[in-house]
Amino acid sequence: MIDITRMTDRSRKVVRIAETEARLRGTTTVMPEHVLLALALEGSGVAAHVLKNLDATDQAICSLLPPPHSSAADLTGLISWNDNAVQAVQRAMIEATRLNHHYIGTEHLVLAIVLSDDAAVLDILSKLNISPEAVCNEVYNLLGHGDYSRHNPHAE
Repeated sequence: MIDITRMTDRSRKVVRIAETEARLRGTTTVMPEHVLLALALEGSGVAAHVLKNLDATDQAICSLLPPPHSSAADLTGLISWNDNAVQAVQRAMIEATRLNHHYIGTEHLVLAIVLSDDAAVLDILSKLNISPEAVCNEVYNLLGHGDYSRHNPHAE
């Protein structure tokens, strides 16, 4: 289970959207790619603007995921999060701390998801011709922090 206590309302909305998208695609397990799609679908947070600015629209991401299943309505019960998705959400707190924020916003979630090294997310970004660093730079620029590599000792 993930901890949503420090999440903004928009980030909590992303969690709900990710769970819905997982079910629509025929699974009761949220994967990082569902979170990436949810960040785009949320529509008004920093992450949605970052993804849109990089042409990673909800439609573009959707086109790279399995289509919704007709039997999705049959999926009921608790939804779980796979380890990669949980770890990415946990990493969002690290990203928030790096930015001196005391909350987890969509900007922290998108940073964590694209830096998670999850194969499906990296594949989606690659197919959209977007590097994780481009997403990070866009977040930092939108927040007025300048270039991401200046704040990340591991950036090249």
